[in-house]
Amino acid sequence: MTVEGYDLPEAIESAVLAEIRRRSGFKASEIVGLLRRSGVPTNSVRPEFHPAGPADRIADRLLQRERRAGRIRFERGLWHRVPEAPGDAAR
Repeated sequence: MTVEGYDLPEAIESAVLAEIRRRSGFKASEIVGLLRRSGVPTNSVRPEFHPAGPADRIADRLLQRERRAGRIRFERGLWHRVPEAPGDAAR
């Protein structure tokens, strides 16, 4: 995934997705923090993009991807894991 000129390593993307799928009742800022601790730049990679760096956008893209896939939902200000239906081993 490339966001704001930064190529997110597959290992970081996989680790963050695993954390999103494991947790329930978390804020997007926690995912941003995880990305930053994993080495995603906190400053802009290219000057034409936002000066805060790509971590916020990457977190949003990953959360929205998981929401569209039906694995998480946003409720009362927090992201929650969607429980698997009995017999639903496809997720």
